[in-house]
Amino acid sequence: MEEEIFGFISRDFRQSLPKYGVSNDDMKYFRVHEEADLDEDHGGTNQTILEVALQEGYGNERAGWPLEYCGKIAVQMIGNFYDGVYRRYR
Repeated sequence: MEEEIFGFISRDFRQSLPKYGVSNDDMKYFRVHEEADLDEDHGGTNQTILEVALQEGYGNERAGWPLEYCGKIAVQMIGNFYDGVYRRYR
C-alpha cells in the first residue's frame, strides 16, 4: 500500500532533477520505482488486503506494533525519503 506514494514521488523527482544537473544514470532509482510502485500488481494487492481486513473488522495488532504506530512510521518513512534525496542532491 505504501509503495504507490513512492511511485508518485519518484516521478516528481525524475521530472524535476534534470534541472539541477542530475544525469539519467543517477535517476535510475527513480525510474525503477516509478514503474514498479505505480504498477497496480505491485502495491494494489497490499491495499486490497488491508481494505478487506479493516472492513471485516480484523484489527489484530502485534505486540509493539499498534496501528497508530504503523501509520506514523509510514509517514516518517516518506519524510526520511524526501530528506535523503534533498541531502544527496542539494
